[in-house]
Amino acid sequence: MFGRGAVADPGMVEMYGSVAMVQAAWTLMAYTIMPLGAAASLGGHSKGQANWGSRAFLNMMEQAPVFLSSLWMCAVFVSADVAATLGWAYLALRALYPLIWLFIGGEAGCPIPIIFVSTFPQYGIVTYMALATLLKCDSGDDLSEYFNGSPLLGSLACGAVLYLAVMYMYMPLAGVIGKKFFKTK
Repeated sequence: MFGRGAVADPGMVEMYGSVAMVQAAWTLMAYTIMPLGAAASLGGHSKGQANWGSRAFLNMMEQAPVFLSSLWMCAVFVSADVAATLGWAYLALRALYPLIWLFIGGEAGCPIPIIFVSTFPQYGIVTYMALATLLKCDSGDDLSEYFNGSPLLGSLACGAVLYLAVMYMYMPLAGVIGKKFFKTK
């Protein structure tokens, strides 16, 4: 089964190979980012550097379940090509996260709101893939038709809606909840 010369099922490779490559690249990226925080701590570098490395990896891990599940649901139920294209875009944005923090935030910490250039488009991609799967499985409709046939445009729209929801709905809601149930600053 795993002996020399063993090959994957050609039909599976043809159908899902591009998505499997995104998953493999995600895994390699995770293992590339993982030691950044520990290496800084063990090497006696600043707390800011250790925090940067740790948060770069932990943010990736926090987002892993929603990204990877939406990636494969989209691949199976919507389109492997769409999932792979959006998956590569997600990985490019994921790679920006530690770079934005490093070059703009540095020792001061995560550069909010500039880091949103990386995060909200990622959230949009994940949301788009999940919504596309839901719509396809429920009614057979193609979500990209609502965005001039463009999953990328749809993903950007989803990210923008999420950003607006956070800023204009969840931020005020957090204030209300904070005053009612928690100690306020």
